[in-house]
Amino acid sequence: GEMNAVDFKFIADSLPLLADLNLQGVSILAYSNPQQPLVATQFDYPANELPSALLFGTPLQSLVLPDGLQAIGYAALAGCSSLTAIDIPPTVTQIGDYAFSGSGLTSVTLPDSVALIGRGAFARCPALASAVVPSGQIGAQAFSGCTSLTSVSLGDGVTAIGSEAFLGTALAAVDATQSTRLSSVGDFALASTPVVLVELPQSVNALGEAAFLADSLLTDVALPASIAALPALTFAENTAMTRDSLLTGSVTAIGDYAFYNWSNVRHFYIPASVESIGERAMAGMISLEQIDVDALTPPATADSVWAGVNQPAVKLGTVDNTTAALYEQADQWKDFYILHDYLLGDVNGDGLVNVADINAVSSWIIGVEVPVFIFPAADLDENGTINIADLNKLVDYILGLEQPRVVRRVRALDANVPTTDDVLSVAPFSIRQGEQQTISIVLNNSQRYNAFQCHVALPEGLELVGARSGQRAANHQTVVGSGQQPLLMNFSLTLDYYPGSEGTVLQLDVMANAELAEGAVVELTDVVLADGVQCFAAPDASTAIDRLTGVDNLTAVNDRVYGLEGAIVIETDHDTRAQVVAVNGTTRTLDVAAGHNEFGDIDQGVYIVVVNGKSHKVAVK
Repeated sequence: GEMNAVDFKFIADSLPLLADLNLQGVSILAYSNPQQPLVATQFDYPANELPSALLFGTPLQSLVLPDGLQAIGYAALAGCSSLTAIDIPPTVTQIGDYAFSGSGLTSVTLPDSVALIGRGAFARCPALASAVVPSGQIGAQAFSGCTSLTSVSLGDGVTAIGSEAFLGTALAAVDATQSTRLSSVGDFALASTPVVLVELPQSVNALGEAAFLADSLLTDVALPASIAALPALTFAENTAMTRDSLLTGSVTAIGDYAFYNWSNVRHFYIPASVESIGERAMAGMISLEQIDVDALTPPATADSVWAGVNQPAVKLGTVDNTTAALYEQADQWKDFYILHDYLLGDVNGDGLVNVADINAVSSWIIGVEVPVFIFPAADLDENGTINIADLNKLVDYILGLEQPRVVRRVRALDANVPTTDDVLSVAPFSIRQGEQQTISIVLNNSQRYNAFQCHVALPEGLELVGARSGQRAANHQTVVGSGQQPLLMNFSLTLDYYPGSEGTVLQLDVMANAELAEGAVVELTDVVLADGVQCFAAPDASTAIDRLTGVDNLTAVNDRVYGLEGAIVIETDHDTRAQVVAVNGTTRTLDVAAGHNEFGDIDQGVYIVVVNGKSHKVAVK
């Protein structure tokens, strides 16, 4: 038969124990009486609608709704805590505000006919665990506060998700990819949920403020390419998020606090489309290691975008070196560690890869601070640590065993290698065919160094068979390249210095064969001296080889050289110069006049004195 609002009022007032109500065959008629409101000021009740608020809080346990019902009114069954299930007829198009709020429903399946789910329609239903919503507009707070709601299925007819629609629910995932007509997600729509994954269709073109605020387990969001702006607080407090490429190429503006407190993200990508970034949008990214930004012009930044971030320790990658220069001038952006195309291995940023970089790596390994140390350029094996393996690889680079490659690295510095008056030289020596001799590389320096490198150009007939540090370089390591002009490197892992006038720092073992020509020379080229900070270019040096041994020339006819009471005596018939080489490799040069010369400032010991190309062995006592 027929019922209207007055009949429902009678049920609510007069049947307090009614548990089961079957209205399947009922026709609900309209009722309106401004003179006699039934609940508060409500007096107008449409036909084919379950009347607003008249069954509010009743003890109903089951309810069969009428065939042909078109709407469920405002708070119609709100507070019916014993009502655990309901079938909604396929003719219903609208569920009113708070219709089932606070009810005992455990699940709900809406028909395709529903076009509108009102504000708070299923809000604060503590037992509601699942919902199927195939179509319509989901109103504000529709399911908010449903603390047991772990599953929601959204169909292809859903057009909008209102503000706070799922706020505070227990949803772990939201898959809306089938909702191809969904256009908007409202403010706080999925905030404060344990959601881990959110997938939105490409049809979504608007997100509300704080849509995913404080989703502490959220690790991935499939953000539609049609989103042009991220409002304030969109993804704030997503502390589990580690994904670096959430933004699409359509986003032009990032709102205030949009990514606030992404405390675990290490790498973040900003597409070329972004033009502005709001206040504190990325504040609290305390684990951030690198930002890559494709915008050719630095996006405008509001106040304190990266508050709490140690920006100088965070690398910023840009499109190219020209773009990087713009970021180096832009407020807030310039505080990052700007990346440039750079040589892997150029640890001190001087544009070269040489023994000075070995110094820098050695300093890092033993904990000594250097003014410029480019960590990524020193991490040659790219495993995140700097150790002896990187040092060995750097040596291979310098020796040419591997080629340094250009990579995205830190701010470029102009190459600046000053020259020095300090020199490396080869001490005079004699060798004859078939003989092996040890020759000394001598450092004459006024300032201190702890490493050097040079090429040794050997004449035909002279072969390098070994090399080692000199006595004054006992704590230094020597590395020798191959070929007729091998690269020699000498460095200290503990940064031991050569203070000054050091003498022999390197000893080379050489072998002569029949091809060694008269007047052949040994040359030192491409000489680089390095201290703990930078490197210096030293002049080339050469020394002529005496093909006769010192033993053969102890009794030279024209010159006399001998020791006398703590002095070296040199007698010659013309002005000349003499080289005095101690057994420890130390070398000094003497100016010799024609006639008798005594040089008394000589320490006791045994010396080789080379005069006019002849060698003399002298003992000074």
